[in-house]
Amino acid sequence: MGKHKEDKNWVMSAYFLQIKQVVHTYEQEKDRADTIDQLAGIASGAEDE
Repeated sequence: MGKHKEDKNWVMSAYFLQIKQVVHTYEQEKDRADTIDQLAGIASGAEDE
């Protein structure tokens, strides 16, 4: 009985770690996209002049 509970906890913590990793990657991608947008905005602003 106790073994099954440990397995369930392990699955939950593994799942939680995976979600944390996905969120972290998503935030990095978002930051990079924001930076690219800013650079694109600067580049298009320079072209207008």
